[in-house]
Amino acid sequence: MLEGIGRVVVGLSGGADSVCLLLMLQKYISEAAGSNVAELIAVHVHHGIRGADADADAEFCRKLCSDRGIEYREYSFDIPQLAKERGIGEEEMGRILRYQVFRESIGGLPDGRKGVIAVAHHQNDQAETVLFHIARGSSVAGGRGMEPVAGDIIRPLLCVSKKEIEAWLADNGVAYCTDNTNYDDTYARNAIRLKVIPYLEEHVNDGAVANICRYAQRMSAVNDYLKEQTAKAYGRCVKEDKKGIHISDELKNEHIVITNSVIYSVLKKLCGAKDLEDKHVAACVTLFDRQCGRSINLPKNIEAKRDYGGIVLTDVCNNKDDADSREGEYELSGSVISIKPDNAYEDVQYAQLVEDIIDKNLMIDNCTKYFDYGKIKHYIAESGETSGLVVRHRVSGDYMIIGYAESEHRELKKKLKEIFIEAKVPADSRSSVWLCAIGSRVLWAAGVRRSADFTVDRDTTELLKLELKQKEK
Repeated sequence: MLEGIGRVVVGLSGGADSVCLLLMLQKYISEAAGSNVAELIAVHVHHGIRGADADADAEFCRKLCSDRGIEYREYSFDIPQLAKERGIGEEEMGRILRYQVFRESIGGLPDGRKGVIAVAHHQNDQAETVLFHIARGSSVAGGRGMEPVAGDIIRPLLCVSKKEIEAWLADNGVAYCTDNTNYDDTYARNAIRLKVIPYLEEHVNDGAVANICRYAQRMSAVNDYLKEQTAKAYGRCVKEDKKGIHISDELKNEHIVITNSVIYSVLKKLCGAKDLEDKHVAACVTLFDRQCGRSINLPKNIEAKRDYGGIVLTDVCNNKDDADSREGEYELSGSVISIKPDNAYEDVQYAQLVEDIIDKNLMIDNCTKYFDYGKIKHYIAESGETSGLVVRHRVSGDYMIIGYAESEHRELKKKLKEIFIEAKVPADSRSSVWLCAIGSRVLWAAGVRRSADFTVDRDTTELLKLELKQKEK
């Protein structure tokens, strides 16, 4: 895991697992790495959630690293407020920001070597993850759990049990912090950790955790083979052009597992994994036996249609033969929904709409997006952008806000061209994508991505609804 690595950033919470990981890595780097010693940095993130307890955890981590001569970096965020502003859960917001600062810390090595993020997941975490995925209806990929090495993330303790970690700390007289929220079984993962796994160990097999981890290893090998065969079938049976993604009838000759896997890969590319279910894959498979012209609707405004020789999948909002026909048939329009000063909505449906936007992530619709119009007007007034809010196609210098570095009080920007590349928008189609922008700051590239700012919250007084829709003839 550390071969050729110039810097190791350890996510240090102060709990038993991360303390064990930090000290183990310090010992390994100092004793076993020889002359090619990697830098070790501990990064602690204060989430602004647990008050004095969180302050105490930060102080513990600070002192531990000072006593051990380990470089220490600390970041503080108001996770509840940021989660509210972004319209996502606090747990997800915390995870996003943690890995953001971890990755900021592994960069900038002068000698060209890369850095890695070390996290303290262990065998019990692996068993918990696998059971969680299975219970949620995951496929083979979910059964593999977490990988020891995944990109720039390493998990050195994945082969070690929680009992072994706590025993090692006790034998060496090492103190650690305890997060009482870990014992709140109202959270699904905590319930698995506190109730399900202990029950399995007591009533089914005392080696349940190790056995589940071995199962994950086997599923990892199965998944690798499945990916290999899927890639071969994908190459033979799937073609892409301006009209969409074409899947040939040849795919029906494959084993049903491979057929389903190829179709899932196509749908994931078009729709994203979050909204996909087995029924969507099954519906596409049935199209192979339907009459030419029959179609089905899928998440994110994707349509699958039977044609001669197979099925074709297209984005009905953002995919036309060429820029001219697209620009002539589709338009981006906006409307403002006002909310009374006393927070009584003009219509009860708007009250429910705001709740849906915040709590149910309604903004997954590729053709409709909602923004806080009050925040937009405030930004326009503060920035001095004389053009105001406009609908147009891309121009040089366009960018989008994709997040925030609270510790540095700065916005994270990305060029619109890079966003198009990441979203796999064909180069000859990018100029036809409708944009809503303030100057060079893009709020929404219709059908591609929206910005991370001007999000709706329960203090919103005006909603801006943007729609990409077909022009009336």
